[in-house]
Amino acid sequence: MSGSNNGRKTAEMKRYYWLRDSFSTAMACVMDVTPAWLLAHGHKIGGSAVYPKTTLGACGELQLRGLDASAPALDYLIRRKLVSPARIGRNYQWYPEQIDWAAEHFDRQCKWAATTQFCRVSNLEFGQVVKAYHLASARYRVPFFGSFDMQKFVAVIEPASSPGDYARIMFYPCGAPFEFEPDREPASSQEMPA
Repeated sequence: MSGSNNGRKTAEMKRYYWLRDSFSTAMACVMDVTPAWLLAHGHKIGGSAVYPKTTLGACGELQLRGLDASAPALDYLIRRKLVSPARIGRNYQWYPEQIDWAAEHFDRQCKWAATTQFCRVSNLEFGQVVKAYHLASARYRVPFFGSFDMQKFVAVIEPASSPGDYARIMFYPCGAPFEFEPDREPASSQEMPA
């Protein structure tokens, strides 16, 4: 009985949206090649490592990280005093800690974008999917805009080796030739007479 509880606890602890560590790493890479305009205005958009961010910038980051967030939803959290970003005049200043709190809140409410739903159903870590997609985009010269679009590639998912681990994904161009070689024959084909 305790074994099944441990497996359930592990599954409950997994997060399928883009977590802060891998998001910050990806944004740091982007910052190395970021034009001066983005550095000056990055607090207004989600796809940057510039903080503090405006409410629209925090919303954009949460959306990029795979959460179904909106500026009115963030304003609601502020009105309910669930999160308290600093305020200068009429503008709220969102720092990573407040954005991460909002991310946890939206995750608990199951406010996921389609990309996060895909990761959840496939047991994938969002950051690993973005990294694999970015590498495939560069390798096969497909435009990359921060998240991933499942229509542009064939996805191959390698199952997790244990229940506490995430599966791994690789992307190939549509129509790419590759062969699937299972380790063993499926049970149904073993039962069929020769």
